[in-house]
Amino acid sequence: MGAVPVINENDVVAVDEIKIGDNDTLSATVTASSTEGSGTLRATVRNRYGRARSVSIPVTIEGEASRDFVIDASGVLTSYEGSSPDVTIPDTVTVIAPSAFDKARRVIRSVRIPASVREIQADAFASTALTSVTFDDTRDYPSQLTTVGERAFASTALTSIVLPGAVTTIGARAFDGAMSLTELEIPDSVQYSGGLANTGLETVEFGTQIRKIS
Repeated sequence: MGAVPVINENDVVAVDEIKIGDNDTLSATVTASSTEGSGTLRATVRNRYGRARSVSIPVTIEGEASRDFVIDASGVLTSYEGSSPDVTIPDTVTVIAPSAFDKARRVIRSVRIPASVREIQADAFASTALTSVTFDDTRDYPSQLTTVGERAFASTALTSIVLPGAVTTIGARAFDGAMSLTELEIPDSVQYSGGLANTGLETVEFGTQIRKIS
């Protein structure tokens, strides 16, 4: 009788085959985390005499939603290929690549960006139906985002956006054509800002560190 680990019906688990003698599989206890990530699966097997053997196996648990994202080994999100209008970017992502959401431009409505993201590159969300952006930015887990690239949110349907406290640069035409955008909070950390023309913005307040507006 074989020992079959069950993690979650929507998870993909990669493990090596467990090989145990015929007399060592009468009972087994398998424990593993149901959360996404990498770890170790440990199984304890007892034979008919009550002697226990332990097996440790490296596992990778991949949640269903992760299949919607194409992420390279450096943590760069190169493409979102899902169909959900509400997107939560995995916290393994450090950079959102140019035009990463181009395939979902008619689908996406909201996006949650984790604290791990350091840069949103050019045209990342441009010309999408995006209406809402939320950044994870708390005292315990502050956002690492420093750069919002050129045209990153151009021609979107955003109505407001609060940039996290670590941002230093807003690229040229970052919000170009976002005519529904009426509220924008720019943190004190921003030194260089472009892309505020050709929007619905009525009032913009800059912090004390601003050096250049283009």
